[in-house]
Amino acid sequence: MPLSADERRALAMLATLGRDGVEQALLGAHGFDASMVAELVNQGMATIAAEKVRADDGKVIAVAKVRITGAGQNALMAEDSPSPGLAGPRAAPFIHPAPILWTAQKIEKKSAEKKSRTQIDRSAAAQRQCQIVLLRTALTSRPTKSP
Repeated sequence: MPLSADERRALAMLATLGRDGVEQALLGAHGFDASMVAELVNQGMATIAAEKVRADDGKVIAVAKVRITGAGQNALMAEDSPSPGLAGPRAAPFIHPAPILWTAQKIEKKSAEKKSRTQIDRSAAAQRQCQIVLLRTALTSRPTKSP
C-alpha cells in the first residue's frame, strides 16, 4: 500500500531521530494528527509507548514516544527505490531535527529564566524585609529628647 505524503514525512522524521523516537505531542506540533500516527501504528510501521520522564521542575510526567519499526523503514525505503517507468527514486522530504532541538532549548531557557526570576523575587522580598526590620529598629531605638 503506497504511503501518503504525510505518512512519508512522519516516517522520515522518525527515521531521522533513530531509536530515541519522538514525543507524540511533538509530532502533533509538526502537523501530524493523532489519527495518522495511530494508522502508522496499526499498519506496524511505528510503535508508540508510554514513558516517564522527569521535567525540569522535578515532576515525573508520562509522555507517548513514537518510534519507527523495521517495517516502517522498509516501507520508506520501498517508496524511495526506483520503480519501473520512473526517472529516479522519490526521496522523502528531509525533516531536520534542529527544530526539535530548538524547541527543547527554548523550554530549558524559559525554565532557567523562570527559576532566575523566582530567585530574584525572593531576594528582593528578603531585602525589603531586612529594610523594614532596620527601619523599625531605627525608629524604636531613637533617643527621645527631654524638655
